[in-house]
Amino acid sequence: MNTMAELVAFLEKAHWEKRGKDTSICVDENLESVLVKFASGLPELKGHDLQAWKTTGSTRILKTAAYLIPICTIEGTPRVENGPELIPGSRPFYFEDEIVISGSLYYVLALPPRPKSD
Repeated sequence: MNTMAELVAFLEKAHWEKRGKDTSICVDENLESVLVKFASGLPELKGHDLQAWKTTGSTRILKTAAYLIPICTIEGTPRVENGPELIPGSRPFYFEDEIVISGSLYYVLALPPRPKSD
């Protein structure tokens, strides 16, 4: 089984915490090991903080210099407002400040590495 299929199977049964009207974050204790395996296929994201999210409507994402990686469509055709469709298996979508996404999907946010403090 490939890592994307494993991640999808995991997310469908994972524990989620509601973070907004249409948005939840995965808080499952086993998520980290699944994300490490998934990220091994994306060397450009090495060192990034990875989070798994689920959206079932319209969601505004406010982050600085992050990547959105579509994992699995739940329903409809998810897309970035005024931007591309979010197709599972496509390359990570980079954004600078904020984006609005619509549709229902599981996705991973890759946040930039934090500077090390002295």
